[in-house]
Amino acid sequence: MTALFPRPLLATRADSALYVVRPAVDDPLRRALRLGRNVLIVGDHGSGRTSLLHAHARELREGHRTVVYIDGRAPDAAADIVRAVGLAIEDQGHPPRAIGRPAADEEGVLGALRQLPDARDAIVLLDDPSPDDAFELFGRHRDRLWETDYTWVVATTPEGAALLAAP
Repeated sequence: MTALFPRPLLATRADSALYVVRPAVDDPLRRALRLGRNVLIVGDHGSGRTSLLHAHARELREGHRTVVYIDGRAPDAAADIVRAVGLAIEDQGHPPRAIGRPAADEEGVLGALRQLPDARDAIVLLDDPSPDDAFELFGRHRDRLWETDYTWVVATTPEGAALLAAP
């Protein structure tokens, strides 16, 4: 699973010189994260969504926040995204929950959500998940996902955002 956690392109101050600051985008994102709000970032391929996530990941880490970047194109399923988040949070020193195996009816996403470490105020930056995975997480399992106390920032295309907005 290490492929899910590549060294962010803008992980250092030197790298961040590559990022073009856009106050109209950056400031509302900072404000939303400070308030613990979930955020959807919508833009076409090549519009800078990934650079935005990496730049803010660096900034959040410098502010001693627990932050995880997940490339949503790498996992095979929505449950794998949640498991990747849990592993990354554990790698940052948050102990795994000792609650045993998920119940038979809580396999998949529900079981993975149940296993997430308790990391209040953790921020998950999810870049370009497949439409099916995004719907599974933020549609079908939205209420359980919000119960985790994690803040989610999801970057997607306009087509992906339309699917997320569908009932």
